[in-house]
Amino acid sequence: MRWILALLLAASMLVTPETGSASAQSAANHDFDFLIGAWKTRIRTLGPGGKWIAIDGIVTNRKLWNGKADLEEIEASSSAFEGMTLRLYDPSAKQWNLYWASSDDGNVDVPSVGAFEKGRGTFYSHELIDGVATYVRQVYFDATPTTYKFEQSFSHDAGKTWKPNFEASLTRANPGSVAVYPKASEPLQQHGFD
Repeated sequence: MRWILALLLAASMLVTPETGSASAQSAANHDFDFLIGAWKTRIRTLGPGGKWIAIDGIVTNRKLWNGKADLEEIEASSSAFEGMTLRLYDPSAKQWNLYWASSDDGNVDVPSVGAFEKGRGTFYSHELIDGVATYVRQVYFDATPTTYKFEQSFSHDAGKTWKPNFEASLTRANPGSVAVYPKASEPLQQHGFD
């Protein structure tokens, strides 16, 4: 799985966003096209003891495979938080598979699976979190050309109730404000595939 992710990352450097026709843009495999570009994000994450922690950052998204895949990178300016989401569209299931990876451990999580309906994208996974079987729900909502919101929630009762643990409000940024990679502060071995 890791080599696939590395291959997709390398390929993403060669792909530029495409606009496509209006009919192609309305196809389900273009659901995440609204994310393409650079965004400023304000994150609230539930920390130890149930206290909300605020984090600011930059999110960049690029389309792959003419909209059948999408790669998102997030870098928080106020902490060492870095991660990415690879989104892959499965046309036979008419669903998206969302894979999260954090720079903390370099592992790819189990996918969240779902689709968009009436402008709202809802995705689910079943994970073991802190030794507890947990349903995880991720929702993209309130999207406009310049803003959107994201929320992740946990359920410990098979989806009867949900408790948010991660919320993000995003505003489209000037692409010139996005950091250029690699950063001078990063060890060179992190860029072996550059």
